[in-house]
Amino acid sequence: MFNLVIQDVSGIGHILDYMYTSHLDINQDNVQALLDIAQCLQVPNVQSMCNAFLKPCPPPVEIP
Repeated sequence: MFNLVIQDVSGIGHILDYMYTSHLDINQDNVQALLDIAQCLQVPNVQSMCNAFLKPCPPPVEIP
């Protein structure tokens, strides 16, 4: 037996849906909860997707 310490459980349903459908909607409101749960449950695909979402985009290049 083990205990999971998850502060925000709102993303668990999203991760379960992802496991069945391979589709996950990540947005600014849920990315941190999804990342925390994915780390706790050791779901590396979701961790990678969340990290990619959080990675800052390079600034646009101006073409003269």
